[in-house]
Amino acid sequence: MIIAGIIFEQLVAHWILIDPNTGQFHILENWQHTTMHGFFLLNGFCDVLIALRAPVPSGIDHATLSLACAVEGLLFFYHLHGRTDLDVHVHQLLILVIVPCVVVTGLETWNPRTVYLPALRAAGAMLQGTWLWQAGFILFPPFPGHEWDLESHENMMFVSMAFCWHILGILLFMCVVYTVVYHIYQAKEKQRGTELELGPLSSHMLQTHSDSELD
Repeated sequence: MIIAGIIFEQLVAHWILIDPNTGQFHILENWQHTTMHGFFLLNGFCDVLIALRAPVPSGIDHATLSLACAVEGLLFFYHLHGRTDLDVHVHQLLILVIVPCVVVTGLETWNPRTVYLPALRAAGAMLQGTWLWQAGFILFPPFPGHEWDLESHENMMFVSMAFCWHILGILLFMCVVYTVVYHIYQAKEKQRGTELELGPLSSHMLQTHSDSELD
């Protein structure tokens, strides 16, 4: 998907950074998006190396993902010049999600054996995804005649509230997923005659993970 994203961005930019006729930069927004995709592609490459058991440094997957999120946040931060108030506000809310993703994923590099950091990372990733969809519907409405007033203060207030709804929805979704997975796993553990421990990561779960890596 990342490679497809790069290709589609450059189908518009035609792999031209500087227009030879004018000497000006050519569709820099697409080049910014391509740069973001490139760093996430680097993270995917590291994931492949780990899956192939290549001799790579421990935690490189989390480190490169944190780097990719940092680049994403940096480029979005300088993506706002000359835009309308609502457009800027939508992107600023997105940056508020990206920053915790950078921090949490970076912490996972040194502390991968905890359930809390991956859960926060998953929540942040989902929030980025749902908010990007929301931003698309706000800035590029798919239905004619339903355009947003991009200078309206009331619209900015509503968008802030909608962002909070996204957070609440994701938290509820994760609670449902956790509950379902917990009961399924607990039922399997009872069949084995063991009890499921609750904690950062139980010793049984760590042993199971270690055994799966050795298979």
